[in-house]
Amino acid sequence: MSCINNCDIKEQSLVLRDIVNCIIRKLHKKYEGFNTKNNLDSIDIQMLNFLSRGIERKVICKELNITEKTLRRRLNRVRKILGIPNDISAVAEAIRKGIIE
Repeated sequence: MSCINNCDIKEQSLVLRDIVNCIIRKLHKKYEGFNTKNNLDSIDIQMLNFLSRGIERKVICKELNITEKTLRRRLNRVRKILGIPNDISAVAEAIRKGIIE
């Protein structure tokens, strides 16, 4: 005779289903940006990190040793890869996709 009744089994299966669904959502979120991340190089990711911290473009240029024109060109490319119209949205999308924290 089992000491587990049908209610316990139903509750456990619901909990397990929720756990599996949570894991699936996390994996989708993690790998959603996988191809995008491969299209961005380390400088692109550094630029997004700097922007996410509110660092001015002139300071970003100095830190990365690039001109403002190069920064604009690279940011345009990043926005195009992410499919986003502006820098703020690009940072938000990069965070959402796990490219930056």
